[in-house]
Amino acid sequence: MSSLRVSSDRKGRHTKAGFKGNEPIILGVGTATAIGFVKSVKKNKIHVLLKHPACVDKNIKIPILRNISQRWRLTGYALPI
Repeated sequence: MSSLRVSSDRKGRHTKAGFKGNEPIILGVGTATAIGFVKSVKKNKIHVLLKHPACVDKNIKIPILRNISQRWRLTGYALPI
């Protein structure tokens, strides 16, 4: 289980809809993509269960893609905790 601090894009898209439990998301980790599911949500933190482990540096921004209207949309970024 991974913990991420979430920040929205400039329009604050993720704060309007919010993350839901078991929602599938894609994280862009470097040049790889990691598929995961949201397990818990707190103010600006989410816990994500990844299908495969990923190794990231402490201060890297990780883009978050959500499935909106059956298309994967970039909705914000996260910082690993």
